[in-house]
Amino acid sequence: MAVGQFTWYYNVLVVHPTFPAGTLEEFVETCKRRGPDQVSYGSPGTGATGHLAMEYLQSHTGTKLRHVAYGSRSRMSKDLLAGDILVAMDNLPPYLRHIQSGALRALGVSSAKRWFAAPDVPSIAEQGYPGFEAALWWYIAAPAGMRLELVKKLSDEIVKGIRSEAAIKRIRESGASELAGDTEDLARHIMAEKIKWKRVIDAARLEPQ
Repeated sequence: MAVGQFTWYYNVLVVHPTFPAGTLEEFVETCKRRGPDQVSYGSPGTGATGHLAMEYLQSHTGTKLRHVAYGSRSRMSKDLLAGDILVAMDNLPPYLRHIQSGALRALGVSSAKRWFAAPDVPSIAEQGYPGFEAALWWYIAAPAGMRLELVKKLSDEIVKGIRSEAAIKRIRESGASELAGDTEDLARHIMAEKIKWKRVIDAARLEPQ
């Protein structure tokens, strides 16, 4: 049973400095000019949030890239920093230091607005793709059959806790953001996400692994 939401963070489209694009617009132009599957991008694995976010982006931009599923973030990061692969979409926090140092170039974050932890990086939505949003979100669930009054009580306490200054500080220090949602908010969000990502998966013709 859905109890409550408590945090989320977003993905970032990053490129190695040798990739010929300094903006999302230039990235899209480069991918279209090179043609379908001529630009490869990495993600930690098939079905990972970075993979799905990039498939979602391709559906918005009319591009077709070749997916390289690494199976682990550490392997992909190593190849990306070395320039063995030039493009990646993945959760933002692990890449912040590389973006700030100039080792990688961030072209857009998948949040609806600029992300507090990377205010200089424009969102994909603001670069011509309004409504684009792809987040990794965390929630709390309870065993089926739990009494509704207990679920409601837990939900209310979670929302109260997440909105506290101490919780917000700890969450933001990790690169995530607070997402205080009660049981009804979570149920609606789960339903909307199921519909959204089923469309993305079907359009990309992804098969269960």
